[in-house]
Amino acid sequence: MLSAGIANLPIELSAERLLLKAGNDYHHPFDIKALKDLPNAIQNPIAIFDSTKKDGGKVLLTELQHRKSNFIAVIRVQKKDKIRKYNIEINSVKTIFPKDNKQGIVDWINSKDKLLQWADKKKALNFISTHSTHLNASGNKMQGFSSANLQKELDLAKKNIKKFKKYN
Repeated sequence: MLSAGIANLPIELSAERLLLKAGNDYHHPFDIKALKDLPNAIQNPIAIFDSTKKDGGKVLLTELQHRKSNFIAVIRVQKKDKIRKYNIEINSVKTIFPKDNKQGIVDWINSKDKLLQWADKKKALNFISTHSTHLNASGNKMQGFSSANLQKELDLAKKNIKKFKKYN
C-alpha cells in the first residue's frame, strides 16, 4: 500500500457508512456478511489505482466478491475533523461496493492517466483471465485486457513511484 502512495495510517470504515453503502437505498446493495474478511482484503488487494476524480483517493480492487463482482474500496486520508473524538489523521474508507462493470476496471488499467499504481501480478492476471472468459462467453469483449499491457502499466507505475520517492 505504501508503494502505491497510501499513507501509513490506521484504516477506518465507519459503521454508518457501511450501513449506507450496503443498504437497499444505495445503487450497489450487498450483504454485509460478504465483507467479513475486509481488513485482510484491503491489506492484500489485487490492484490499487488512483481515483478518477483526482481527489487523492486510492481505489483498491479486492478479492472479496458479491454475486461474482469484486468489491472495490476507495480510501482517502481523513484529516482533522470536528466530529471525530481524536484529531488524528487516518485512512478512511469513503466508499465500498461490488464493481459489476469489469470493463471499467480494464479502462483503469489502460487509462492514459496512468491510474494503475500497484498490482499483485499473480492475482491481477487471475482476475483478468477469469473475467475475460466470463465476458467473452456473454458476447462482450474485454477491450485491451492482456497480460502484456498489465505488465507495461506495472512497469510504468514502478518508475513513477521511484520518481515520487526521489523527490519527496
